[in-house]
Amino acid sequence: MIKPNEKTITFDFYSIGLAAESQFDFFGFLNAIVQRGGYGQAWEDGPYAYELRDVAVVNGIVRGEFAKFRRNLLPHIGQPGGAERQIDLQEKEALIEKNYFSYRPADNLLTYQLNGHASREAKFAEYLSTVVGEAIVFNPLIQANAIQRLLTGQLTPTALHLTFSRPTNREMYPEDEFGCRVLDLLDEVGGANISLKITSHKTAADVERRSLEERAKSFASAFARSPIIRTAKVTAVRDGVDHPIDLIADRIRSRQNVAMGSRYPIRTAVFAAMEAAFVEQRDALYEVIGEPGNRID
Repeated sequence: MIKPNEKTITFDFYSIGLAAESQFDFFGFLNAIVQRGGYGQAWEDGPYAYELRDVAVVNGIVRGEFAKFRRNLLPHIGQPGGAERQIDLQEKEALIEKNYFSYRPADNLLTYQLNGHASREAKFAEYLSTVVGEAIVFNPLIQANAIQRLLTGQLTPTALHLTFSRPTNREMYPEDEFGCRVLDLLDEVGGANISLKITSHKTAADVERRSLEERAKSFASAFARSPIIRTAKVTAVRDGVDHPIDLIADRIRSRQNVAMGSRYPIRTAVFAAMEAAFVEQRDALYEVIGEPGNRID
């Protein structure tokens, strides 16, 4: 039960995705920031600026904040029934919204706080890709049973529903030939977002037309691991019974209550909650990424 001086924070888990030939060391990159005082390079992107802040290593785990700075379209402040006024910022100041994160190098595991006012993990990956100069993606970790149910040969796909945005970096395309063709089509017509729904003809006289090709499952699985995806649902059938699989809802996720200091979460409490989130989901995470000492590189 949440207490009056607490707030519920949600954490998602990601593995770090790099190009096959990449020699990038994420821990080394973050540790170098620690050695420089804990603040990373600032990056301007449109009306916003982004920066890594207060990065530290504690017991071999990196902890920090990914901050978003907003200088325009600022909200007004006031009270109900009273006048409103602008927020006065000094030169070079901006409103800050941030996501807390931690990185466990032994597991190549990123824990990231969801904050709708700040940045999605895809923006964090884009920041890193820009600063580092090579493609970096965060692959969401999905419950092992969801992937297993999807890929099992006993389930036949009959419907596929995907919604996503076109990435500006081609390296963020899903590792699937069909997915690349769909995004190329989006490029050709100048589109930015797509909602794709494909269904089979369940009453077709031709039995083969009553289901989708098996590769539809690998297509959905590849997209579900991509940072661009918003919806990834598959309906599969076995023995005449539909089995809906939601590859977004089935992400490994933890919700923790965090103590508040006045208006904001207490930093130490957030990181304690991150550790609690990892402990809570450790078995599910290791079922996907493998137990330490028993992983395939």
